[in-house]
Parts: sequence; C-alpha cells; structure tokens
Amino acid sequence: FHIKEIKRAIVGITYQLFGTEVVRNPASFIHHHMMLELIIKGSCTWNDFLKNTHMLPMEMTDAVKGARTLHAAYNSSMPYPYMYPKGLLASLDSVTVRELISKEGALTFAWLKQQSSLREVTMTPKTDNSPNAIEKN
Repeated sequence: FHIKEIKRAIVGITYQLFGTEVVRNPASFIHHHMMLELIIKGSCTWNDFLKNTHMLPMEMTDAVKGARTLHAAYNSSMPYPYMYPKGLLASLDSVTVRELISKEGALTFAWLKQQSSLREVTMTPKTDNSPNAIEKN
C-alpha cells in the first residue's frame, strides 16, 4: 500500500465513525470510542468488528429507526428533547429496537470487561452528601 492510500483510508474510517454514524445515532460517539479502545488494547481487532457485526449497532437493517425510537424514549430525561415524526419511529418492543439494544449492550459489556481486567476498582460509599456518591479506592 502507498502511504497516501493508507492515510485516505484512515480519514474515511474516522469520518464514518465520528461523523456520519454519530448523526445517525448519537450513542455511536461513545460506542466508537469503546470500539477503538478495544482494538488499541488488543481485546479485539478490526477484523473482529468488520466480520462479526454483533457489536456494531448501526450495521443492522433499520438501525436509524431503532436509534430514533430510543432517543425519543429518553426525551423526558434530555434538556433539549427532539421530537421525530411518528412514521420515523418503531415501537419500543420491536425487533429493531431490541436488536439495537443487544448490539449496543454487547459492545458496552466487552468494553467494561476489558476495563475491569486492566485494573481492579473497588467502590465504597462516600460519607458526605456530595454529588458523587461513590468514591474509588
């Protein structure tokens, strides 16, 4: 490979992961960082993600509809809710939404598992009434 081709591929992947996909599903911004960290730390490879898409939420049919449905369900917790037209949403118990949650959960679980193997974190409740109720030891 020529270095210019490699750089072009890296720019394309970066744009896809942190530009296009984030617009389709804002949660992708966090999930793609998790994915990259799993690759960097050696827990997964690019090949793992590209051939086995069970941890790539937006690679499924109707992924945008599922993401919009979840976003709409969380509107009551958002400072600036966004209302989608009814025809663009699935039902919360649809196969699409359940599959999206499953894929997001698989990626998040793999990342949490990898993080817990890097260091042991023990948590104890704080004694004061500060906003952070848990303190890392």
